[in-house]
Amino acid sequence: MWFVRTLVLLSALLCAAVPGRADYASSRLWFTELAEDQRVLLQFSLMLTDDYAALADGVFGRRTYTALADFQRRKGYRATGVLSERQFAQLVGETAQMMEALGIESEDDDRTGVSFLMPRKMLRFVGRTARGKRWISDDGSVELETLSVPHRETSYVDLYERLATEKPTRQVTYTTFKDRYFIVSGENRGRKFYLRVHRGPLATSGFSLSWSPRRDQILKRIAVVMSNSLVVEEPRVAAAPRPGFSSPEPSHGPSSDRTPAPARVTPAAPAPAVPWSTGGGSVQPSPSSPVRSSGSGFFISFDGHVATNHHVVDDCRSVGVVGYGPAHLLGVDETRDLAVLKVREATISRPVVFARAEPRLGQDVVVLGFPLGTLMGDALTVTGGNIASLSGIGGDAHDLQVTAPVQPGNSGGPLLDRRGALLGVVTSRLDDAVTYEMSGALPQNVNFAVRSAHLTALMRSLDLEPLHVPDHEIPERSLADVADIGKRSTVQVTCH
Repeated sequence: MWFVRTLVLLSALLCAAVPGRADYASSRLWFTELAEDQRVLLQFSLMLTDDYAALADGVFGRRTYTALADFQRRKGYRATGVLSERQFAQLVGETAQMMEALGIESEDDDRTGVSFLMPRKMLRFVGRTARGKRWISDDGSVELETLSVPHRETSYVDLYERLATEKPTRQVTYTTFKDRYFIVSGENRGRKFYLRVHRGPLATSGFSLSWSPRRDQILKRIAVVMSNSLVVEEPRVAAAPRPGFSSPEPSHGPSSDRTPAPARVTPAAPAPAVPWSTGGGSVQPSPSSPVRSSGSGFFISFDGHVATNHHVVDDCRSVGVVGYGPAHLLGVDETRDLAVLKVREATISRPVVFARAEPRLGQDVVVLGFPLGTLMGDALTVTGGNIASLSGIGGDAHDLQVTAPVQPGNSGGPLLDRRGALLGVVTSRLDDAVTYEMSGALPQNVNFAVRSAHLTALMRSLDLEPLHVPDHEIPERSLADVADIGKRSTVQVTCH
Protein backbone atom coordinates (compact mmCIF):
# COMPACT_ATOMS: atom_id res chain seq x y z
CA MET A 1 0.00 0.00 0.00
CA TRP A 2 1.35 3.43 -0.95
CA PHE A 3 0.69 4.89 2.50
CA VAL A 4 2.62 2.16 4.30
CA ARG A 5 5.48 2.02 1.81
CA THR A 6 5.80 5.78 1.88
CA LEU A 7 6.06 6.02 5.65
CA VAL A 8 8.47 3.07 5.89
CA LEU A 9 10.82 4.50 3.31
CA LEU A 10 10.54 7.99 4.70
CA SER A 11 11.56 6.63 8.05
CA ALA A 12 14.54 4.92 6.43
CA LEU A 13 15.71 8.29 5.22
CA LEU A 14 16.50 9.28 8.78
CA CYS A 15 19.50 7.01 8.73
CA ALA A 16 20.80 8.50 5.53
CA ALA A 17 20.76 12.16 6.59
CA VAL A 18 24.13 13.72 7.45
CA PRO A 19 24.93 17.38 7.88
CA GLY A 20 26.99 19.07 5.18
CA ARG A 21 28.19 22.44 3.89
CA ALA A 22 25.64 25.15 3.33
CA ASP A 23 25.74 25.42 -0.43
CA TYR A 24 24.16 24.02 -3.55
CA ALA A 25 27.01 21.59 -4.30
CA SER A 26 26.89 20.03 -0.83
CA SER A 27 23.13 19.63 -1.06
CA ARG A 28 23.46 17.94 -4.45
CA LEU A 29 26.16 15.59 -3.16
CA TRP A 30 24.13 14.65 -0.11
CA PHE A 31 20.94 14.16 -2.14
CA THR A 32 22.52 12.06 -4.90
CA GLU A 33 24.09 9.69 -2.37
CA LEU A 34 20.60 8.61 -1.29
CA ALA A 35 19.03 5.58 -2.96
CA GLU A 36 16.71 6.39 -5.88
CA ASP A 37 13.51 5.43 -4.09
CA GLN A 38 14.59 7.53 -1.11
CA ARG A 39 15.18 10.56 -3.34
CA VAL A 40 11.74 10.17 -4.88
CA LEU A 41 10.08 9.84 -1.52
CA LEU A 42 11.94 12.85 -0.19
CA GLN A 43 10.51 14.95 -3.02
CA PHE A 44 7.10 13.40 -2.39
CA SER A 45 7.16 14.43 1.26
CA LEU A 46 8.18 17.97 0.32
CA MET A 47 5.13 18.13 -1.94
CA LEU A 48 2.88 17.46 1.04
CA THR A 49 4.58 20.18 3.08
CA ASP A 50 4.04 22.61 0.17
CA ASP A 51 7.75 23.11 -0.39
CA TYR A 52 8.04 21.29 -3.72
CA ALA A 53 5.74 21.42 -6.76
CA ALA A 54 7.50 19.49 -9.50
CA LEU A 55 7.93 15.90 -10.62
CA ALA A 56 9.02 13.40 -7.98
CA ASP A 57 11.67 11.85 -10.24
CA GLY A 58 14.59 11.59 -7.83
CA VAL A 59 16.66 14.01 -9.93
CA PHE A 60 18.40 16.85 -8.11
CA GLY A 61 17.96 20.35 -9.46
CA ARG A 62 17.38 23.91 -8.40
CA ARG A 63 13.76 23.18 -7.40
CA THR A 64 14.79 20.34 -5.09
CA TYR A 65 17.51 22.45 -3.51
CA THR A 66 15.10 25.36 -3.04
CA ALA A 67 12.47 23.05 -1.52
CA LEU A 68 14.96 21.62 1.00
CA ALA A 69 16.16 25.10 1.93
CA ASP A 70 12.61 26.46 2.16
CA PHE A 71 11.60 23.65 4.50
CA GLN A 72 14.59 24.39 6.73
CA ARG A 73 13.89 28.12 6.66
CA ARG A 74 10.22 27.61 7.51
CA LYS A 75 11.21 25.52 10.54
CA GLY A 76 13.71 28.11 11.77
CA TYR A 77 16.89 26.34 10.69
CA ARG A 78 19.78 27.60 8.59
CA ALA A 79 18.89 26.98 4.92
CA THR A 80 21.67 24.60 3.84
CA GLY A 81 19.79 22.19 1.60
CA VAL A 82 21.15 19.32 3.73
CA LEU A 83 18.80 17.93 6.36
CA SER A 84 20.03 16.81 9.75
CA GLU A 85 18.46 13.82 11.48
CA ARG A 86 16.31 16.13 13.59
CA GLN A 87 15.10 18.00 10.51
CA PHE A 88 14.33 14.74 8.76
CA ALA A 89 12.30 13.64 11.74
CA GLN A 90 10.22 16.82 11.51
CA LEU A 91 9.67 16.32 7.79
CA VAL A 92 8.59 12.71 8.30
CA GLY A 93 6.26 13.68 11.11
CA GLU A 94 4.64 16.50 9.17
CA THR A 95 4.18 14.27 6.12
CA ALA A 96 2.61 11.49 8.19
CA GLN A 97 0.24 14.01 9.80
CA MET A 98 -0.88 15.33 6.44
CA MET A 99 -1.47 11.88 5.00
CA GLU A 100 -3.46 10.82 8.02
CA ALA A 101 -5.42 14.07 8.22
CA LEU A 102 -6.51 13.84 4.61
CA GLY A 103 -6.86 10.05 4.54
CA ILE A 104 -4.45 9.80 1.60
CA GLU A 105 -4.69 6.25 0.32
CA SER A 106 -4.45 4.47 -3.01
CA GLU A 107 -7.46 4.17 -5.31
CA ASP A 108 -7.46 1.39 -7.91
CA ASP A 109 -10.16 2.02 -10.50
CA ASP A 110 -10.81 -1.10 -12.59
CA ARG A 111 -13.25 0.87 -14.73
CA THR A 112 -10.52 3.10 -16.20
CA GLY A 113 -7.35 1.21 -15.27
CA VAL A 114 -5.91 4.10 -13.23
CA SER A 115 -4.35 3.98 -9.76
CA PHE A 116 -3.40 7.01 -7.71
CA LEU A 117 -3.31 8.45 -4.21
CA MET A 118 -6.44 10.37 -3.20
CA PRO A 119 -7.72 12.18 -0.06
CA ARG A 120 -10.44 9.77 1.05
CA LYS A 121 -11.46 11.81 4.10
CA MET A 122 -12.23 14.75 1.86
CA LEU A 123 -14.27 12.97 -0.82
CA ARG A 124 -17.14 10.50 -1.00
CA PHE A 125 -17.88 8.21 -3.92
CA VAL A 126 -21.08 9.19 -5.75
CA GLY A 127 -21.18 6.73 -8.63
CA ARG A 128 -20.04 5.78 -12.09
CA THR A 129 -19.95 8.07 -15.09
CA ALA A 130 -19.91 7.32 -18.81
CA ARG A 131 -16.10 7.39 -18.72
CA GLY A 132 -15.13 6.40 -15.17
CA LYS A 133 -16.06 7.17 -11.56
CA ARG A 134 -16.88 10.33 -9.62
CA TRP A 135 -16.24 11.58 -6.07
CA ILE A 136 -17.36 14.83 -4.43
CA SER A 137 -16.87 16.59 -1.10
CA ASP A 138 -19.87 17.03 1.17
CA ASP A 139 -20.15 20.74 0.36
CA GLY A 140 -19.53 20.32 -3.37
CA SER A 141 -16.35 22.40 -3.27
CA VAL A 142 -14.12 19.54 -4.50
CA GLU A 143 -14.84 17.07 -7.30
CA LEU A 144 -12.81 14.21 -8.71
CA GLU A 145 -13.41 12.08 -11.78
CA THR A 146 -11.49 9.27 -13.41
CA LEU A 147 -11.80 8.93 -17.16
CA SER A 148 -10.83 6.74 -20.08
CA VAL A 149 -11.25 8.03 -23.65
CA PRO A 150 -10.77 5.35 -26.39
CA HIS A 151 -8.38 6.33 -29.18
CA ARG A 152 -11.01 5.28 -31.74
CA GLU A 153 -13.15 8.11 -30.43
CA THR A 154 -10.56 10.84 -29.83
CA SER A 155 -6.83 10.50 -30.43
CA TYR A 156 -4.30 11.33 -27.73
CA VAL A 157 -3.07 14.44 -29.60
CA ASP A 158 -6.56 15.66 -30.44
CA LEU A 159 -7.62 15.25 -26.82
CA TYR A 160 -4.71 17.36 -25.64
CA GLU A 161 -5.38 20.10 -28.19
CA ARG A 162 -9.03 20.20 -27.22
CA LEU A 163 -8.34 20.38 -23.48
CA ALA A 164 -5.46 22.84 -23.79
CA THR A 165 -7.56 25.32 -25.81
CA GLU A 166 -8.89 28.28 -23.88
CA LYS A 167 -12.51 29.37 -23.96
CA PRO A 168 -14.28 32.51 -22.69
CA THR A 169 -15.12 30.78 -19.40
CA ARG A 170 -12.05 28.55 -19.26
CA GLN A 171 -8.48 29.79 -18.80
CA VAL A 172 -5.48 27.46 -19.10
CA THR A 173 -2.56 28.45 -16.86
CA TYR A 174 -0.25 25.45 -17.27
CA THR A 175 0.30 22.66 -19.77
CA THR A 176 2.92 20.03 -20.39
CA PHE A 177 2.80 17.55 -23.26
CA LYS A 178 4.90 14.38 -23.36
CA ASP A 179 4.82 11.30 -25.52
CA ARG A 180 3.24 9.25 -22.74
CA TYR A 181 1.24 11.81 -20.73
CA PHE A 182 0.02 15.39 -20.60
CA ILE A 183 -1.11 17.80 -17.89
CA VAL A 184 -3.54 20.70 -18.23
CA SER A 185 -4.49 23.01 -15.36
CA GLY A 186 -6.26 26.32 -15.03
CA GLU A 187 -9.61 27.79 -14.09
CA ASN A 188 -13.06 26.92 -15.46
CA ARG A 189 -16.17 28.90 -14.52
CA GLY A 190 -14.50 30.23 -11.40
CA ARG A 191 -13.16 26.85 -10.24
CA LYS A 192 -9.59 25.60 -10.32
CA PHE A 193 -8.89 22.36 -12.19
CA TYR A 194 -5.99 19.96 -12.72
CA LEU A 195 -6.09 17.15 -15.26
CA ARG A 196 -3.47 14.48 -15.97
CA VAL A 197 -3.86 11.58 -18.41
CA HIS A 198 -1.59 8.87 -19.81
CA ARG A 199 -1.60 7.40 -23.28
CA GLY A 200 -2.18 3.66 -23.42
CA PRO A 201 -2.42 1.24 -26.37
CA LEU A 202 -6.21 1.58 -26.62
CA ALA A 203 -7.24 4.66 -24.61
CA THR A 204 -6.14 7.83 -22.88
CA SER A 205 -6.83 7.47 -19.15
CA GLY A 206 -6.32 9.53 -16.01
CA PHE A 207 -8.12 11.85 -13.63
CA SER A 208 -9.52 15.36 -13.38
CA LEU A 209 -9.69 17.28 -10.11
CA SER A 210 -11.53 20.58 -9.61
CA TRP A 211 -12.03 22.75 -6.56
CA SER A 212 -13.28 26.05 -5.23
CA PRO A 213 -10.57 28.76 -5.04
CA ARG A 214 -11.12 29.04 -1.27
CA ARG A 215 -9.58 25.58 -0.94
CA ASP A 216 -6.67 26.30 -3.25
CA GLN A 217 -3.99 26.22 -0.58
CA ILE A 218 -4.46 22.53 0.21
CA LEU A 219 -5.87 21.28 -3.11
CA LYS A 220 -2.99 22.51 -5.26
CA ARG A 221 -0.55 20.29 -3.38
CA ILE A 222 -3.01 17.36 -3.37
CA ALA A 223 -3.23 17.68 -7.15
CA VAL A 224 0.56 17.42 -7.45
CA VAL A 225 0.65 14.37 -5.16
CA MET A 226 -2.12 12.67 -7.14
CA SER A 227 -0.35 13.49 -10.39
CA ASN A 228 2.95 12.00 -9.27
CA SER A 229 1.32 8.83 -7.98
CA LEU A 230 -0.74 8.16 -11.13
CA VAL A 231 -0.25 4.73 -12.70
CA VAL A 232 -2.29 3.64 -15.72
CA GLU A 233 -3.03 0.17 -17.05
CA GLU A 234 -5.52 -0.76 -19.70
CA PRO A 235 -8.98 -0.80 -18.08
CA ARG A 236 -10.39 -4.25 -17.37
CA VAL A 237 -13.81 -2.79 -18.05
CA ALA A 238 -13.76 -0.50 -21.07
CA ALA A 239 -15.38 2.89 -20.74
CA ALA A 240 -18.46 3.01 -22.90
CA PRO A 241 -18.04 5.17 -26.02
CA ARG A 242 -20.62 7.82 -26.64
CA PRO A 243 -21.42 10.10 -29.54
CA GLY A 244 -19.54 13.37 -29.59
CA PHE A 245 -17.27 14.55 -26.83
CA SER A 246 -17.53 16.74 -23.79
CA SER A 247 -14.73 17.84 -21.51
CA PRO A 248 -13.75 15.14 -19.00
CA GLU A 249 -13.39 17.75 -16.28
CA PRO A 250 -15.74 17.16 -13.35
CA SER A 251 -19.19 18.56 -13.65
CA HIS A 252 -20.08 21.37 -11.35
CA GLY A 253 -22.50 20.24 -8.72
CA PRO A 254 -23.70 22.23 -5.73
CA SER A 255 -21.17 24.70 -4.44
CA SER A 256 -20.95 26.49 -1.16
CA ASP A 257 -19.25 29.64 0.09
CA ARG A 258 -19.72 28.74 3.71
CA THR A 259 -16.76 29.22 5.97
CA PRO A 260 -14.89 26.16 7.25
CA ALA A 261 -16.42 24.47 10.25
CA PRO A 262 -14.86 25.10 13.67
CA ALA A 263 -11.87 22.95 14.53
CA ARG A 264 -12.90 19.48 15.55
CA VAL A 265 -11.14 16.58 17.14
CA THR A 266 -10.32 13.34 15.41
CA PRO A 267 -10.13 10.10 17.40
CA ALA A 268 -6.54 8.94 17.70
CA ALA A 269 -7.86 5.43 16.96
CA PRO A 270 -8.91 3.08 15.63
CA ALA A 271 -6.04 2.54 13.27
CA PRO A 272 -6.52 0.43 10.13
CA ALA A 273 -6.22 -3.18 11.08
CA VAL A 274 -3.04 -5.17 11.00
CA PRO A 275 -3.82 -8.16 8.77
CA TRP A 276 -1.75 -10.50 10.88
CA SER A 277 -2.99 -9.32 14.29
CA THR A 278 -4.35 -11.86 16.76
CA GLY A 279 -7.05 -11.32 19.29
CA GLY A 280 -10.75 -11.66 19.44
CA GLY A 281 -13.96 -10.54 21.00
CA SER A 282 -17.00 -12.00 22.62
CA VAL A 283 -16.92 -14.44 19.73
CA GLN A 284 -13.61 -16.11 18.93
CA PRO A 285 -12.14 -14.43 15.81
CA SER A 286 -11.81 -16.51 12.70
CA PRO A 287 -11.03 -15.94 9.01
CA SER A 288 -14.65 -14.87 8.68
CA SER A 289 -14.16 -12.31 11.46
CA PRO A 290 -11.21 -10.19 10.29
CA VAL A 291 -9.64 -7.40 12.29
CA ARG A 292 -11.26 -4.12 11.13
CA SER A 293 -9.29 -1.73 13.30
CA SER A 294 -7.20 -1.52 16.42
CA GLY A 295 -6.66 0.77 19.37
CA SER A 296 -5.01 0.70 22.77
CA GLY A 297 -6.09 -0.11 26.32
CA PHE A 298 -4.69 -0.97 29.73
CA PHE A 299 -5.44 -3.31 32.60
CA ILE A 300 -7.20 -1.72 35.58
CA SER A 301 -7.54 -4.83 37.78
CA PHE A 302 -5.63 -7.97 38.66
CA ASP A 303 -8.31 -10.24 37.13
CA GLY A 304 -8.41 -8.93 33.55
CA HIS A 305 -10.46 -5.75 33.34
CA VAL A 306 -9.29 -3.43 30.53
CA ALA A 307 -10.04 0.27 30.02
CA THR A 308 -10.15 1.82 26.56
CA ASN A 309 -12.13 4.37 24.51
CA HIS A 310 -15.74 3.76 23.56
CA HIS A 311 -14.99 4.64 19.92
CA VAL A 312 -12.35 1.88 19.78
CA VAL A 313 -14.96 -0.83 20.42
CA ASP A 314 -18.08 0.89 19.08
CA ASP A 315 -19.92 -0.95 16.31
CA CYS A 316 -17.64 -4.02 16.53
CA ARG A 317 -19.07 -7.47 16.00
CA SER A 318 -16.48 -8.75 18.49
CA VAL A 319 -13.58 -7.34 20.48
CA GLY A 320 -10.25 -8.82 21.48
CA VAL A 321 -7.11 -8.01 23.42
CA VAL A 322 -3.91 -9.10 21.68
CA GLY A 323 -2.19 -11.83 23.69
CA TYR A 324 -5.28 -12.48 25.82
CA GLY A 325 -7.99 -13.44 23.32
CA PRO A 326 -11.68 -12.51 23.30
CA ALA A 327 -12.99 -9.69 25.47
CA HIS A 328 -16.45 -8.96 26.79
CA LEU A 329 -17.77 -5.39 26.89
CA LEU A 330 -18.91 -4.62 30.45
CA GLY A 331 -19.84 -0.95 30.37
CA VAL A 332 -19.39 2.34 28.53
CA ASP A 333 -19.54 6.09 29.12
CA GLU A 334 -20.31 7.45 25.66
CA THR A 335 -20.22 11.06 26.83
CA ARG A 336 -16.63 10.79 28.02
CA ASP A 337 -15.68 8.17 25.37
CA LEU A 338 -14.75 5.41 27.84
CA ALA A 339 -15.30 1.65 27.90
CA VAL A 340 -14.40 -1.24 30.22
CA LEU A 341 -13.73 -4.75 28.88
CA LYS A 342 -13.08 -8.10 30.56
CA VAL A 343 -10.81 -10.79 29.16
CA ARG A 344 -11.30 -14.39 30.18
CA GLU A 345 -9.12 -16.23 32.66
CA ALA A 346 -6.44 -13.59 32.95
CA THR A 347 -4.26 -12.96 35.98
CA ILE A 348 -2.50 -9.61 35.72
CA SER A 349 0.69 -8.97 37.65
CA ARG A 350 0.68 -5.18 37.23
CA PRO A 351 -2.54 -3.25 36.51
CA VAL A 352 -2.26 0.51 36.24
CA VAL A 353 -2.10 2.56 39.43
CA PHE A 354 -4.29 5.68 39.55
CA ALA A 355 -2.71 9.00 40.58
CA ARG A 356 -4.19 10.63 43.68
CA ALA A 357 -2.93 14.15 42.99
CA GLU A 358 -4.66 16.44 40.51
CA PRO A 359 -2.85 17.04 37.20
CA ARG A 360 -0.73 20.18 37.09
CA LEU A 361 -0.13 22.56 34.20
CA GLY A 362 3.28 21.84 32.65
CA GLN A 363 3.54 18.46 34.36
CA ASP A 364 5.59 15.82 32.50
CA VAL A 365 3.50 12.98 31.06
CA VAL A 366 4.04 9.72 29.19
CA VAL A 367 1.74 8.10 26.60
CA LEU A 368 1.84 4.39 25.75
CA GLY A 369 -0.03 2.66 22.97
CA PHE A 370 -0.11 0.92 19.62
CA PRO A 371 -0.33 3.60 16.92
CA LEU A 372 -0.45 3.07 13.14
CA GLY A 373 -1.33 -0.60 13.33
CA THR A 374 -0.78 -1.19 9.58
CA LEU A 375 2.76 0.13 9.86
CA MET A 376 3.89 -0.81 13.35
CA GLY A 377 1.88 -4.01 13.92
CA ASP A 378 1.80 -4.93 17.61
CA ALA A 379 4.83 -2.80 18.53
CA LEU A 380 4.27 -0.77 21.70
CA THR A 381 5.37 2.87 21.44
CA VAL A 382 6.16 5.40 24.16
CA THR A 383 6.12 9.20 23.80
CA GLY A 384 6.77 11.94 26.32
CA GLY A 385 5.49 15.49 26.70
CA ASN A 386 3.70 17.68 29.19
CA ILE A 387 0.26 18.95 30.13
CA ALA A 388 -0.23 22.01 27.92
CA SER A 389 -3.68 22.87 29.27
CA LEU A 390 -5.97 21.70 32.05
CA SER A 391 -8.94 21.77 29.67
CA GLY A 392 -9.85 20.53 26.23
CA ILE A 393 -11.67 21.99 23.22
CA GLY A 394 -13.77 24.99 24.17
CA GLY A 395 -12.44 24.94 27.73
CA ASP A 396 -13.89 21.49 28.51
CA ALA A 397 -12.64 20.81 32.05
CA HIS A 398 -13.24 17.06 31.69
CA ASP A 399 -10.20 16.75 29.40
CA LEU A 400 -6.49 17.51 29.44
CA GLN A 401 -4.45 18.85 26.52
CA VAL A 402 -1.04 17.22 26.21
CA THR A 403 1.98 17.58 23.92
CA ALA A 404 2.97 13.90 23.95
CA PRO A 405 2.56 12.86 20.28
CA VAL A 406 -0.28 10.46 19.47
CA GLN A 407 -1.35 8.78 16.24
CA PRO A 408 -4.31 6.66 15.08
CA GLY A 409 -4.23 3.57 17.26
CA ASN A 410 -3.21 5.45 20.44
CA SER A 411 -6.82 5.95 21.50
CA GLY A 412 -7.60 4.20 24.76
CA GLY A 413 -4.00 4.15 25.91
CA PRO A 414 -2.86 5.41 29.34
CA LEU A 415 -1.60 8.90 30.10
CA LEU A 416 0.89 8.45 32.96
CA ASP A 417 2.81 10.82 35.20
CA ARG A 418 6.51 10.43 35.98
CA ARG A 419 5.64 8.04 38.80
CA GLY A 420 3.90 5.74 36.33
CA ALA A 421 0.46 6.59 37.75
CA LEU A 422 -2.60 7.17 35.61
CA LEU A 423 -3.67 10.76 34.89
CA GLY A 424 -6.02 10.13 31.98
CA VAL A 425 -7.04 8.11 28.93
CA VAL A 426 -5.89 9.24 25.46
CA THR A 427 -8.95 10.09 23.37
CA SER A 428 -8.26 12.36 20.41
CA ARG A 429 -6.13 14.95 18.68
CA LEU A 430 -6.96 18.18 16.87
CA ASP A 431 -8.22 17.53 13.35
CA ASP A 432 -5.30 18.40 11.06
CA ALA A 433 -7.25 18.98 7.87
CA VAL A 434 -9.81 21.36 9.38
CA THR A 435 -7.20 23.27 11.36
CA TYR A 436 -5.03 23.60 8.28
CA GLU A 437 -7.87 24.96 6.18
CA MET A 438 -8.77 27.47 8.90
CA SER A 439 -5.32 28.68 9.85
CA GLY A 440 -2.95 27.59 7.10
CA ALA A 441 -0.84 25.73 9.67
CA LEU A 442 -0.76 22.18 10.98
CA PRO A 443 -1.39 21.77 14.69
CA GLN A 444 1.72 20.70 16.58
CA ASN A 445 1.02 17.94 19.07
CA VAL A 446 -2.41 19.20 20.16
CA ASN A 447 -3.74 16.03 21.76
CA PHE A 448 -6.35 15.25 24.40
CA ALA A 449 -7.00 12.80 27.19
CA VAL A 450 -10.05 12.42 29.41
CA ARG A 451 -9.23 12.78 33.09
CA SER A 452 -8.86 9.55 35.05
CA ALA A 453 -11.60 10.66 37.47
CA HIS A 454 -14.18 9.83 34.80
CA LEU A 455 -12.77 6.33 34.40
CA THR A 456 -12.94 5.96 38.19
CA ALA A 457 -16.64 6.86 38.07
CA LEU A 458 -17.31 4.30 35.31
CA MET A 459 -15.43 1.59 37.20
CA ARG A 460 -17.35 2.21 40.41
CA SER A 461 -20.62 1.95 38.51
CA LEU A 462 -19.42 -1.57 37.61
CA ASP A 463 -18.40 -2.37 41.22
CA LEU A 464 -14.70 -2.02 40.40
CA GLU A 465 -12.31 -0.04 42.57
CA PRO A 466 -9.24 1.66 41.09
CA LEU A 467 -5.86 0.75 42.52
CA HIS A 468 -4.25 3.66 44.39
CA VAL A 469 -0.86 3.97 46.01
CA PRO A 470 0.06 7.08 48.04
CA ASP A 471 2.22 9.42 45.97
CA HIS A 472 4.93 9.56 48.63
CA GLU A 473 5.43 5.81 48.24
CA ILE A 474 6.19 6.11 44.50
CA PRO A 475 9.32 8.02 43.44
CA GLU A 476 9.48 9.99 40.21
CA ARG A 477 11.17 8.00 37.49
CA SER A 478 12.89 8.45 34.15
CA LEU A 479 10.93 8.10 30.92
CA ALA A 480 12.48 4.69 30.32
CA ASP A 481 11.51 3.50 33.81
CA VAL A 482 7.93 4.73 33.37
CA ALA A 483 7.83 2.90 30.03
CA ASP A 484 8.96 -0.31 31.75
CA ILE A 485 6.13 0.03 34.25
CA GLY A 486 3.48 1.02 31.74
CA LYS A 487 4.21 -1.71 29.20
CA ARG A 488 3.18 -4.36 31.73
CA SER A 489 -0.39 -3.07 31.75
CA THR A 490 -0.81 -1.56 28.25
CA VAL A 491 -2.41 -3.76 25.57
CA GLN A 492 -3.64 -3.59 21.97
CA VAL A 493 -7.40 -3.78 21.51
CA THR A 494 -8.79 -5.17 18.25
CA CYS A 495 -12.18 -4.56 16.66
CA HIS A 496 -13.67 -7.31 14.43
